[in-house]
Amino acid sequence: MSLTADSMSIADQIARDGGRQVRRYVNESVSRTAREAGANELEPCDFVCECGSLSCTEVVRMPLASFDESSPPGSISGHGKEGFPPTAA
Repeated sequence: MSLTADSMSIADQIARDGGRQVRRYVNESVSRTAREAGANELEPCDFVCECGSLSCTEVVRMPLASFDESSPPGSISGHGKEGFPPTAA
């Protein structure tokens, strides 16, 4: 079985979307765990990049207060491919 360029593109997009979803889940868990532990909302916390690249290992340090669970997967990036973390209000 041979994959066409179109099917490879679709497979790559599915992989990227899945990567974003998994990393968003990780970041939500980081946020929830830090808050339950009583972390200071203004102290930097380590989140994972949500760029979707399966090989990405970037860590994004930002204040816990800046993490917005309602933002879509892919909103946090350590290298500018998708977007940058929001600034604390």
